[in-house]
Amino acid sequence: MIPRYSRPQMVAIWEPQTRFRIWFEIEAHAADAMAELGVIPKESAKAIWEKAGNATFDVARIDEIERETKHDVIAFLTHLAEIVGPRTRASCTRA
Repeated sequence: MIPRYSRPQMVAIWEPQTRFRIWFEIEAHAADAMAELGVIPKESAKAIWEKAGNATFDVARIDEIERETKHDVIAFLTHLAEIVGPRTRASCTRA
């Protein structure tokens, strides 16, 4: 976006933190649905919200992972797994 033609609210929509927050919410809601279906433990879905619900995502770390994986979503999910920790990560990989 060209700053002089953009309103602050519009710029905020396209910031990486906003995009990653939306991606997080999609993944966390998917975990809730998987927990309701018995695919993952309900405690794991709850832990995802608790551990990452207020997280500030490390854009530089996500970019670093993306350079390796060549995939933006995998890079984000790998970083999210780093935030939520091994116990939750392990239970979510069963899906």
